[in-house]
Amino acid sequence: MTLKDESKVAKGNPLLVVQYKDNRYVFVDEEKLVRFFTEPSVYADTQLPVKMPPNMDPVQLVKLQSQEDSITFLEQALGSIVTRGLREVGENRLKYPTLTVKETMLKLFAIFLKAENPANTSYMKEKYHKKM
Repeated sequence: MTLKDESKVAKGNPLLVVQYKDNRYVFVDEEKLVRFFTEPSVYADTQLPVKMPPNMDPVQLVKLQSQEDSITFLEQALGSIVTRGLREVGENRLKYPTLTVKETMLKLFAIFLKAENPANTSYMKEKYHKKM
């Protein structure tokens, strides 16, 4: 109904399912279900789009962690902190005299990760922030 009337795909209520001519139709609300029953032939020939929109339900990290492919879990769990760390290192552009540029960036990034560790005490966080 929503696809035919409003040209968009909407997630339906799993309790409002109807089977009509070997196809199942899921409805957002009871009003659309009643409208479908009045003229099912109008809506029965509607084709789903080739590419469906992504599911908007949030995914818990625990479920991602149990999957065999851990890349998605790492992206979700560490993506924002790694991005912040790389931005911080890039903006400061510090250079240790005895280290190469690459070694300096790696050292600063490691210090940033240590400082931002949520398991640290406030004393440890202050200690690492002073090093940067």
